[in-house]
Amino acid sequence: MPLLGRKIVITRSREANRDTASSLRSKGAHVISCPTIQIQFLPPSRSIKKAIRLLQQNPPGFDWILFLSGPGVQSFSRMVGRWRPFSSNIQIGAVGPKTARVLDKNRWPVHRVADVYRAAGLLRSMGPVKEKRVLLVRGEGGSFDMAGALRKRGAFVKEIHPYKTVSAAFPSARLKAQVTKGAEAVFFTSGSTVRYFCRFFNANQRRKIFNSAVAVSVGPETTRALRANGIRSVREAAKATIEDMVALLFEIFIS
Repeated sequence: MPLLGRKIVITRSREANRDTASSLRSKGAHVISCPTIQIQFLPPSRSIKKAIRLLQQNPPGFDWILFLSGPGVQSFSRMVGRWRPFSSNIQIGAVGPKTARVLDKNRWPVHRVADVYRAAGLLRSMGPVKEKRVLLVRGEGGSFDMAGALRKRGAFVKEIHPYKTVSAAFPSARLKAQVTKGAEAVFFTSGSTVRYFCRFFNANQRRKIFNSAVAVSVGPETTRALRANGIRSVREAAKATIEDMVALLFEIFIS
């Protein structure tokens, strides 16, 4: 087992941590689950209701629907019910294979999956978008300005937020002690996980953690958030997937 006994802290939502924990334990790791975030589905706003009406009209009011996360798929699917855009006039893009699998599970067709699994990668994979009408489905408060980048390329963009990421419950003293004593790596999968982790652990505690542990980042935006909070011991996954983050651990501990 390549990660036998290695103490790895995972910081996603409690639900998302389960799959990550299973993958790490199968490789022998000692997993410490410290959820920093939770996903909160929002009621449909007036703006979202208008976007859904445009989407469902004939001909449809959008050429593209872009999903930047699995929770975006789940929350938006609840809002539209059983309706799905089977018209060939609408292209659907996913930020990565995991989001594409959630789309498939919720009976959405998928026409484009980013080759580099982040918002900027999806943008590059779309080709020309001048005068295309794009419905952008993402969480409230996302860091990369996908809408702005699309508009610079000539697209007409409607951005909606059917969910938001909020803080998880504050960790117990026992859990905080587990994290600060002996952690060898800490997984961060978004700027939000960094932000709330830094609320849970003060600067002195973070220094203690990262004197011996490495922060494993899912991508550039998360890396920037880590460094902005004074965390310098950072390794970044080549692709924005949990699988790639786990593979990076092999490099860190075995090479």
